[in-house]
Amino acid sequence: MSVDKDPFPTLIVKEMEPDQTNLRIDYFHNASADYLERLGVDPQKLPSRAEWQESLEEDFTRPLHQRKSFNLVWLLDDHPVGMSSIDQLDFGEQGMMHLHIFDSKNRRQGMGTEAIKKSTKLYFQLLDLRRIFCQPNAYNSAPHRALQKAGFDYVETIETIPGPINFFQPVTRWKLDRP
Repeated sequence: MSVDKDPFPTLIVKEMEPDQTNLRIDYFHNASADYLERLGVDPQKLPSRAEWQESLEEDFTRPLHQRKSFNLVWLLDDHPVGMSSIDQLDFGEQGMMHLHIFDSKNRRQGMGTEAIKKSTKLYFQLLDLRRIFCQPNAYNSAPHRALQKAGFDYVETIETIPGPINFFQPVTRWKLDRP
């Protein structure tokens, strides 16, 4: 019987603290226009740093079952390397997951797959979800590979505006049911 070895034993996924929300805000506000386009993000739709900070801080004050979103931070050797958030929450039922690795040097190494596995475990546990969806831009191939390797199933490819900071685009929807 073989036991899968964790390729990133120092990768920790934990709830983002209110004082870490700048990681999320800076990730988007510091990104190049080309990178945002690959993610399907319209820079004109990004809230200002102050508006976004206020919104996230307000969400942290709500009880967990009333939050608009829930954020996780990915730490490698105690340094933030990425994040995941889940929104469109129907507490106890489902949510829409988002995932991002901050620095390109950490991409394409399998870290995303491991972070997704650890993130979904926490989402299922803390939010009592039955299923998790994720729908990256259809042309951004990296998250599709990571989602498939993490056990997500393909649902469909559609054209939509997936969120408030996005433009109209094709997205590929993936689903993971609670084990």
